[in-house]
Amino acid sequence: MTVSRDCYEVLGVPRNADTETIKNAFRQLARRYHPDISTEPDAEQRFKEIAEAYGVLSDPAKRASYDAQGSAGLAGATTEDLWGGIDFTDIFGPGAATFGSLFERLFGPPAARPQRGEDVRLDLIISLDKVLTGGEQAVTIRRPGPWPQCATVAIRIPPGIPDGAMLWLAGQGMPSPVPGGPPGDAYVSIRTRADPRFAREGADLWYDLHVQVPDAALGVTAAVPVLEGQAKIQVPAGTQPGSVLRVEGKGLPRYGRRSRGSLNIRVIPDVPQQLSPRQRLLYEQLRAEDAGMTSMAGGSPEPDAPRSAGRIKASTQRRHEAGHGMITLALALLLVIGIFTLAGGITAIAGSHLLVTSAHYMPGSLRAWGWVMTILGAAQLLAVAGLRRSVR
Repeated sequence: MTVSRDCYEVLGVPRNADTETIKNAFRQLARRYHPDISTEPDAEQRFKEIAEAYGVLSDPAKRASYDAQGSAGLAGATTEDLWGGIDFTDIFGPGAATFGSLFERLFGPPAARPQRGEDVRLDLIISLDKVLTGGEQAVTIRRPGPWPQCATVAIRIPPGIPDGAMLWLAGQGMPSPVPGGPPGDAYVSIRTRADPRFAREGADLWYDLHVQVPDAALGVTAAVPVLEGQAKIQVPAGTQPGSVLRVEGKGLPRYGRRSRGSLNIRVIPDVPQQLSPRQRLLYEQLRAEDAGMTSMAGGSPEPDAPRSAGRIKASTQRRHEAGHGMITLALALLLVIGIFTLAGGITAIAGSHLLVTSAHYMPGSLRAWGWVMTILGAAQLLAVAGLRRSVR
């Protein structure tokens, strides 16, 4: 059998309707068009359409096949395949028996069908590009047995098909073990192939963008892959590790809808493991500036204790160097004074001899003063030498 009208149109639900919405729509329409109570002239035909549409959309595998190939996805199915598994009690409650008998009257009682063949299940792995565009895909169905057979069937993949969705191929399973019996069905489970670029979550895609630390701090324009090629995004200044940038409309199609999911970009700053001497110097300068800014802002001193200790040590060293310079200057002055004092004393002693020779006069006081200056100058020089050793 084939469904003549669009199942979603028959039930009046959107293509992305959930199971509960579909059930409620069927319940209301089935009561409205019940042939025994409805005054609509085409109530019986409408009821059949409603029942068939619900039989298709209430089963995930049948619904996926219908979404992929339309009524062609139901080729080989019987009315019993569509409504035979409906739980009338769950839908209609106390009035379930009335609807059950109505289905038998309209579609006929469940036939004593010959033994069916076994169902076949297989996985079909498709790429993200196929999920994006959809399209036909060849599937090879292997039927094991004494005489193994393989059949290649073309199925249509709807854009955005969910990972794990099951497509139903009526009559494509194993043949019946008895002559004239119906074959089983084939169920194709759709799996998304792992992609080196993206991770899939429904209609959204995730991508890890590695950036340098300066780029995360200052901001940068980066090229990222998308399913159609590449796109440029702006990484804002001050982006923190693990931040997510969202690009709307660059994910996969939303199944049964016209919109698309997002491309979510997780930003990962790469901290260099090895630094050149210049890089190390620049990072140390940056750390020192950060420490200074934290100090001026009244930040907690505890995390910056090593840096504070370094600043105290540097300040003490500068004061020590300044004091050492003053001592060196004082020693230099004392050295000069000592040299002049020693020289003056020697000159005074030598001058007294000249006076004796020329004037036959011996000024004893000058000679004595010369010896005093000589001794004092020598003591000053010795003191300077001792102080220099102690300062070093």
